[in-house]
Amino acid sequence: MIYRSPEADIEIPDVTLTEHVLGGAAARGDQPAFIEASTGEVTTYADFAARVDDVAAHLQSKGVGRGDVVGLVGPNSPEWGIAYHGILLAGAVVTPINPLLTPDEIGKQVENSGAGLVIDDPPGFVGEAPAEGKPEKVEVDPEDLVVLPYSSGTTGLMKGVMLTHRNLVANIEQAWNSMPLAEDDVLVGLLPFFHIYGQTVVLNLGLAKGATLVTMARLDLDLLLEI
Repeated sequence: MIYRSPEADIEIPDVTLTEHVLGGAAARGDQPAFIEASTGEVTTYADFAARVDDVAAHLQSKGVGRGDVVGLVGPNSPEWGIAYHGILLAGAVVTPINPLLTPDEIGKQVENSGAGLVIDDPPGFVGEAPAEGKPEKVEVDPEDLVVLPYSSGTTGLMKGVMLTHRNLVANIEQAWNSMPLAEDDVLVGLLPFFHIYGQTVVLNLGLAKGATLVTMARLDLDLLLEI
């Protein structure tokens, strides 16, 4: 027996996560992509797209290419999102790492995931990427691995979860079907981006639909209420 929703089927674009999220970014120009809550600094969509290119080119200059795994550690920030998509644009795979893990736990995730590079200071890394970098185009298939998050280990050791571009594109569209964001919407980026919920339903859904993300590195109730 197959039980079907009364809602229409969701159309899943046959594209990569990078194409789905970044496809319209540059054309949005001065529309704010990120606002850092603690400083009020704005990153426009045009800036976001340009810096993602810069980071991708910088990574490629370090030998990072298709299928390589890169660890990404840090609290929520515009630079976390830029580094994340720079890694993907370079053709590599992100393994997002909880910054509250112990050094031993981080080491186990890095070893298990096969990460050859770990970015533990996204703002610093994004800042050192030369401006106007021109990344080489990498042919990536929607069925390729794109993100390798690790489970919380509630019932045992942490386990890597192999997610493809198609997995996450589908998840974005599923979430959008029940939460139809548009370019005049604003989201608070408080849920951790290293966690799949904050990464998919806040970061990537928001950016794919042209919304503005107000990033918070940690919970600050007074600042949250001001936002």
